[in-house]
Amino acid sequence: MLFRRSRAAGRCARGLCLAGLFAVTQAGAAPPAGPPLTRAELARVTAGAIASGEFAKHLEFLDNLILNTCKPAPGAAGITAWERVLADEAATLAIAQSAVLHQVTPDTLAALVKVETNLPAFLGWFLGERDALETYLKTIKPQNEPARVLPLWCALWGKDRADGARYLNLALACAVVFDKPLRVSRDLDPRGAVDAGERYDYYRNADKQNQLKTDLTKLPASELIWVVDAPVPTSELTWALTNVRRLVRDHWGRAYFMVEYKMAKIAQGGQFYEHYTLAEILQKGGVCADQAYFASMTAKAHGIPAIMLLGEGQRGGHAWFAFKTTTKWNMKNGRYPNDQYVAGYTTDPQTRLWLKDHLLNFLTDSQRQTQEYGKVSRLTWLAGLLLARGQQAEAGALYELALASGPRHMAAWAAYFDYLKQTEAPRERWKTVVQTARFNFRDYPDMLTRLDKLETETVLDADNVDAILKSLRNQVRKLEVRSKERSDLIIETLERHIKLLRAADGTTAVLTIYDKALREFGDEVPVYEGLSVRYFKYAQEHKAQKKALDTIEAVFRKNFSATTRDFFEMNTHARLMNRIASFYQADGQAQKAAAYQKKAADLEKRATVTHKNDR
Repeated sequence: MLFRRSRAAGRCARGLCLAGLFAVTQAGAAPPAGPPLTRAELARVTAGAIASGEFAKHLEFLDNLILNTCKPAPGAAGITAWERVLADEAATLAIAQSAVLHQVTPDTLAALVKVETNLPAFLGWFLGERDALETYLKTIKPQNEPARVLPLWCALWGKDRADGARYLNLALACAVVFDKPLRVSRDLDPRGAVDAGERYDYYRNADKQNQLKTDLTKLPASELIWVVDAPVPTSELTWALTNVRRLVRDHWGRAYFMVEYKMAKIAQGGQFYEHYTLAEILQKGGVCADQAYFASMTAKAHGIPAIMLLGEGQRGGHAWFAFKTTTKWNMKNGRYPNDQYVAGYTTDPQTRLWLKDHLLNFLTDSQRQTQEYGKVSRLTWLAGLLLARGQQAEAGALYELALASGPRHMAAWAAYFDYLKQTEAPRERWKTVVQTARFNFRDYPDMLTRLDKLETETVLDADNVDAILKSLRNQVRKLEVRSKERSDLIIETLERHIKLLRAADGTTAVLTIYDKALREFGDEVPVYEGLSVRYFKYAQEHKAQKKALDTIEAVFRKNFSATTRDFFEMNTHARLMNRIASFYQADGQAQKAAAYQKKAADLEKRATVTHKNDR
């Protein structure tokens, strides 16, 4: 198996060790060239950089200190050197400082200290605390803006300067969520937004008064972002804290059903509520979106990480919610199994991008909070520094050591993949690495699909139609075995290979894939709708729309033409009919288009009558 520790030890021994820098001594290692670096000495140098604003020079000092004093250690002593370095307080502080300065950039920090009066004091604390530095690095995402995150964090830190570490995670979570405006309804708050300070104050005060269902000081920032991101004013959080208190954390799923389902909401639409407050929703009832909103907002008010999820199933769109129990995420509250919701989607509060609920399970994996995970992060940051300085072999050795220690550390894998691309690793090497990664992520279908994509990019002969088709068959077969219910991943795999086939001029193959996929997987509404749109568009481009329309119609009749009295199912089928009508309209077959439009209108009318009779 790749990345066994014995192999990593051999690689590391031929690479670098930091014994000279941090006075780590062991058999066979070179003695320190000078006095050891202490935390006090590092603090003195850091304070000078903050005072002068010369962060570029400080970063150069850190990087040179780390790299230039590294000495090779013969034999297996190299692995011992790395292990002991990662346990050294001053060493790991220097590595974390370097990683943060590379991420934020010296220019950004230099510009900020000129305009933010309190930032130098904050930086004196931040750059001197390894836990704060590493928590920042674990939490920050590429879509965050350090030039906004750090001043926000600084302001929140200033509220509890004497006890900044206690609410470190809460303050950071607020900073990374509120670096972009968090909008709320102007009907509930004339300002139309909530600021980070107000949100921080609410949770810190409630936590200190033991009013919450969680201990915020024990939640990581990666979970707290799903608490502080509630798009409601403080008045709504306070109402929930006061009026929804009987539920216990592990049974918060019951909050979904506290809101009585009212079909009348569908008929009245936007006229159903006056202000859309949590109190009004509880009083009047609502539909699934209102139930999920109420449950997730009240959970957040009590300090419980929670998410409102949206998905498409056999009866159309639906909303449910997820929340974090004392041990794990519960993703199934209001998610009716018979409706076959393949995936739920939410908005990542940091990136403002769509995120699948399945991927959230991986991102909140408990192994991310272990000491071993932190060690792997340090090795990865150090390897990145070596790579940036052109020391490719040593960087590769450290990446392998990191992955041997933390085989599910996605950031380490991503960095190693970048390393392999940068060093132009051969296809056979890529094949071995991807196989190893697959083994380590075998319980996470979404991660496996990402690895399939990587394999397609690095191993596959993209100009060979037969090779592309073989890869497609293999990857779809694996998906059907390991996660048969995840049709969303199967469609992603199809689209990825179709893109390659189009570039390789495999028109016939693309048409065949669309046709077979629609027949095989088109029994699910979202799959049928998505594939039929893509199939018809591609077929029209290549003058093959007749066969496409025949298949689209045949699959609809097979799967969605049965008589039903369910209001939502009837409307969903009517939507599919209108979609087919649009295809015929685009193909110039107005008579067929009109026939489907009439069928859809009749079905919608029957649904409305059924709805009125059932009220």
